[in-house]
Amino acid sequence: MKLYTVAAALDRLSPDYKFSTSVYATTRPDSAGVVHGNLTIYGRGDPSIAARFNNGDYYKAIDDLATRIVAAGVKRVGRTVGVQNGRPVLEDGRTLDVTNVVWCTGYHPGFSWIELPVFDADGEPLQDRGVVRGEPGLYFVGLHFLYAMSSGMIHGVGRDADHVADTIARRPRTLLPELAHAASA
Repeated sequence: MKLYTVAAALDRLSPDYKFSTSVYATTRPDSAGVVHGNLTIYGRGDPSIAARFNNGDYYKAIDDLATRIVAAGVKRVGRTVGVQNGRPVLEDGRTLDVTNVVWCTGYHPGFSWIELPVFDADGEPLQDRGVVRGEPGLYFVGLHFLYAMSSGMIHGVGRDADHVADTIARRPRTLLPELAHAASA
């Protein structure tokens, strides 16, 4: 399977192809380093980001990217330790006013940051086609056999992501209390 994948990549991309990873934000960071909107890291499949090319270090390959994001004025927040009114609560007690949190772990599932009872005895997420029933708002894509053998591959993950996105779109919407007056005016 790997030989076919490599041959197809070389044929379609050429041996001189350069992968790129881009960062997009809907706004510039404010003076506190907060991006009020989406910060999207758009990876395009660069295999050199994998830990196996960096002596097992999952973070080494993205250090340059992280340095450039910080140079743009974005501040890193602490570990998420809970949820309050649908918003992430940080270890320092702050609650972030964000709509979505998307965590992508690349080529190796890294679940150490999720401290919720959503794993089986082998450490695999308890989910149905990526949807975690016991924790509303928690989803997975890209896992091996999430839905099919192709779930962990580029040609299968889109189908699984569509299913998760459809599930999110069907969720009931709750009006935030601070917006209730504006909506009724």
